[in-house]
Amino acid sequence: MSKRNRFLLFTIVLTFLLTLVPIAPKVWQFPAVIALAVTAVLFALLNLFEFLEGIEFFTLLAMAGLLTLGMGATLLHFPNFSLAFRIVFYGIFFVLYYTTILSMNIFNVANEQPIPLLRAAYTAAFLVTVFCTLPLFTVLYKFYWGLLWDSLVIFAVAFILSFQSLWTVFLPREENRMVFVSSLIVALILTETSIVFSFFPLETFFRSLTLSAFFYIYLGFAHQHLKKTLTLRNVAEYFLVGILVVLGVFLY
Repeated sequence: MSKRNRFLLFTIVLTFLLTLVPIAPKVWQFPAVIALAVTAVLFALLNLFEFLEGIEFFTLLAMAGLLTLGMGATLLHFPNFSLAFRIVFYGIFFVLYYTTILSMNIFNVANEQPIPLLRAAYTAAFLVTVFCTLPLFTVLYKFYWGLLWDSLVIFAVAFILSFQSLWTVFLPREENRMVFVSSLIVALILTETSIVFSFFPLETFFRSLTLSAFFYIYLGFAHQHLKKTLTLRNVAEYFLVGILVVLGVFLY
C-alpha cells in the first residue's frame, strides 16, 4: 500500500471513530475523546516514523493530537448539532486531519532533502494550525475554569501550536532557540489579548473566533518576520483583519 493510500485509510478510520464519540455512554465520552487524540498521534507516528528524530517527535505530531482533541471535545459540548451539521463537521475533520499528516510527511522528508511541495505544505499547515485553535478555545470557554486557568491553557495551546508552526520556517535548518523565543512571544501576546477580551460580554463562540483571528495575526507576523518578508503591506493587511474582526464581533 502506498503512503498516500495509508494516510487515507488511517484518516477514514479516525473519522469513523470520531462519529462514535457522541453515542458512547456519557461517562465514557470524554475519556473516549482523549483516547481518540492519542490514537490520532499514534496514527501520525506510524506514518511518519521513518525519518523522525529529536524535536520532530513534538513538531510533527503535536497538531494531530490537538486537532482531534479540539474537534472531539466540541462534539461533547454541542450535543444538539443537527445531522446535516454533523456530516459537515466530520467532513471538515477528515479534510483537516488528512491535510495535517500529508503536510507533516512533507516536512519530515524536507528536513532530510529538498522537496518541491514544501511551499504548499507550509501554507496548508499554517491554515490548519490557525483553525485548530477555534475548537480548542471554544471548549475551553465552555468549561470556564476561571481567568487564571483559562489564561494558562491559552498560553500552553498557543505556545505548542506556534512552536510546531514556526519550526517549519527554517527547514531543513534548525533554529530551535529562535523558534522557542518567538513562540513564547506569540503565546504571551495572545494570552494578554484573551485577558483584555475577558472583560467584554461575548458569547463563547465569538470569544473563541476573536482569539483565533488574533492568533492568525500574531502567528502570521511571526512567520513573516522569521522569513524576513514582513512588509508595510503585510502590516496593513493584518491590522485590517484585526479591525474587521473586532467590529464584526461587537456589531453582531
